[in-house]
Amino acid sequence: MEGRSLAAGAAVSSCIHVPTCRSGPINVEKALQFVRSDRGLENLHLDDVTSDALNAGLNLLPTLTDDIDGEPRPAEGSWDIGADEQP
Repeated sequence: MEGRSLAAGAAVSSCIHVPTCRSGPINVEKALQFVRSDRGLENLHLDDVTSDALNAGLNLLPTLTDDIDGEPRPAEGSWDIGADEQP
């Protein structure tokens, strides 16, 4: 969605017609809960307590195997949405 933004509180589906995905919509505002988002002090790993993006994405094996930190993604089940997989 380059050049577009979603309104606060908008709900989007994390996937469509894929049996391994979480069913139902996710709240974008709640999904994008990061550890710290203060400018200059960013830690854009998902907050493992409050984020709706946890286990709400597609499993992209064998195309991708590791997250942004070089840690392996799970072989089975849904992945976290985003570049990082919470342990």
